[in-house]
Amino acid sequence: MLSALNRACIKRRARGVFTYVGERYDDGRRDLRLTLQEQFLAAVGLLNDTVFDNGQQNRAFNQDVFTLNVPADLVYLDPPYYTPLSDNDYLRRYHFVEGLSCYWQGVEILHHTKTKKLRKYYTPFDSRTEVYSAFERLFHQFSKCILVVSYSSNSLPRREELTEMLRAIKSNVEVHSIEHKYSFGTHGHKVGNNNNAVQEYLFVAY
Repeated sequence: MLSALNRACIKRRARGVFTYVGERYDDGRRDLRLTLQEQFLAAVGLLNDTVFDNGQQNRAFNQDVFTLNVPADLVYLDPPYYTPLSDNDYLRRYHFVEGLSCYWQGVEILHHTKTKKLRKYYTPFDSRTEVYSAFERLFHQFSKCILVVSYSSNSLPRREELTEMLRAIKSNVEVHSIEHKYSFGTHGHKVGNNNNAVQEYLFVAY
């Protein structure tokens, strides 16, 4: 239900982010004409279609990854992308649905901000001085598992650095890459601008 409600809120929001107030980005597209109820019911249908019975007992946790202690054969990691060149702060963009997901329990609303942002959570992956040691700690924590790691070329550590970290604990490391562009536009400053073009990586270590 919360996943469907979050999707409905994002689809109903111009640009899908919560970094502004007002209606200046309302371009009339269909998603913005549908009511929140219509978006919610559509999202319920989409999510229900993904449900299947795998014959297993399944659990979900919402906690600090470094406190997580569950047995696993394979661990997929999609950590925050640390980069000094762009804004990868998901909490700034999606603070409303973050608060909605936890009923605003355990978060601090910054009432002096126009958008009622939430105070950022601490994470070592968001610090240039801590991100390298955070990755090493994370990989060692799950060193007995197959590791699958998603990352981007515009971030630190670099591809070669992450590969070496994984090779320190795993015999085999494969790196798959695909070109990705974060945004498209027809304005003069966007045409031919490759600042948003990156390589998305998937590291597989076993």
